Amino acid sequence: MTAALRYGPHLLPEWTPPLDADVLHSLLVKVRRWQPFDGEAVFDDISAVLDEGMVSEEQVSPLTMRLHGHHSRLVEIAVASEADLADRITSQLVAQARTLHPTALPDDYMAAAGRLRRTGWIVNALFERLIALGCLREAA
Repeated sequence: MTAALRYGPHLLPEWTPPLDADVLHSLLVKVRRWQPFDGEAVFDDISAVLDEGMVSEEQVSPLTMRLHGHHSRLVEIAVASEADLADRITSQLVAQARTLHPTALPDDYMAAAGRLRRTGWIVNALFERLIALGCLREAA
């Protein structure tokens, strides 16, 4: 039974929410977990991997995890802005980035550091391309 609300001479139907409580709750959880994009952190991590020489063995794992977070975020931005559909280079970079899976790092330090540098190059290229296309503002 729906009740109607009278507004002057008009009879208005009862308002029903566009989403049910479970969907609204899941959206609220996502909004609370959301972190704004931090381009300076991306630049800092890329710089640590590519510009500062070999990273220490203790830095490989945390830097790899942060770069994977950045690369996932950049791929999401490229797809959401449809830059991967409109630009061939971005499409290639997104395809390359999707090959980077945050699996367990190799036990060998040199292999892990090499993988970290490859990840850094791909993240850097995708980041610069998205800035050039206007999908992101330059961070620094």
